[in-house]
Amino acid sequence: MAERVRPEPQSPDGAACAGRTHSPGRSGLSVETHDDGDRVAAVISGEVDLDTERALHGALREALRRSVTGVDLDMGAVRFCDCSGLNVLLCVRRRALKDGKVLALGATGPAVRRLLTLTDTRSLFGSTDATAGSASRSPGRVHAPPRDDRSAARPPRGAAGAG
Repeated sequence: MAERVRPEPQSPDGAACAGRTHSPGRSGLSVETHDDGDRVAAVISGEVDLDTERALHGALREALRRSVTGVDLDMGAVRFCDCSGLNVLLCVRRRALKDGKVLALGATGPAVRRLLTLTDTRSLFGSTDATAGSASRSPGRVHAPPRDDRSAARPPRGAAGAG
């Protein structure tokens, strides 16, 4: 079952309303989700910025809630994405890890690729079968699970200079 989420309207708790088609807001963000086995596929298009981050966050949290193992993102049609969009992705990723799930990136447009490259955050997300620029993909096949930043080996305190 496909769903469309647009920045407006919002439910009383501030989450984006799902299952309705609304005229796009100023930036035209669109999030379409559908169940794909034990995962949920989300196709995001338009612009992701401060004006649309709340709607995107609500849509991705709902997709994550509906999934068993995680969410596959197709961001190939995103025309603009700033740090607020990256913050949404990182926040949803953190929730996914907490729930034992994976937030996987498939297709990414130039704006998203540039942001992930500049911030060196692409490796934090699993990947689907899609190539980075391809609009078509096979969601649900995660190749590289994201690493949990807290599990990175750290030298013990005071180890430097001890001897």
